[in-house]
Amino acid sequence: METPTENLQDPYIGQRAIMQGGSETEEREEEGELTMESHGLIEELQLLRQEQVRLQEEVAEKNKLVRFQQLKIVDMRKALNRELRSQSSVDQFTPPPRLPHTFPAPPSVPFTMTTMLLRGKSPGPAPSGPITSCDDVNIQYLKHVIIKFLCSREDEATQLIRAVATLLNFTTQEEQFVKDYFDYKMSWFGSMPQPIYHPVRNT
Repeated sequence: METPTENLQDPYIGQRAIMQGGSETEEREEEGELTMESHGLIEELQLLRQEQVRLQEEVAEKNKLVRFQQLKIVDMRKALNRELRSQSSVDQFTPPPRLPHTFPAPPSVPFTMTTMLLRGKSPGPAPSGPITSCDDVNIQYLKHVIIKFLCSREDEATQLIRAVATLLNFTTQEEQFVKDYFDYKMSWFGSMPQPIYHPVRNT
């Protein structure tokens, strides 16, 4: 037979069980929410890391481009300085002043002599007659320009092509061949221009 005290305790025991069951349900729900939230944070973190890698690669590419542009600017400055020095050296070799008209005009170098020079053959013997002062001045100037042309660097020698072509009476085709040949020597690409003249075979 149940005592009155046991009957009074029964309602409290039921309430505790209900409350305990509700607490466990809430805890499970909270754990589920936290799990979903943690998964979302992990995915977001992965996306952020991928974005970080992409930005780092983009910055590295831009740094390479900046360094390339800086090197290009340095090369352009060097080329400009060489061009200015070459131009100043060319300006020093101005043609000699014209002599009075009482002297005969200096004869131009004939085409046959230009041909022999390009073929590597020596011209015939010099004339035995006296050389005028005008001829001597032009020969000295020609020697001076050719020596400068041979002793200069390639980028400086290109500035003297016009002067040499004028003194040796080059044709337009011959002058262009010399320019193309110097461009070929100074560039990393391109093909060697075809020579204008071919060696003559002795029969």
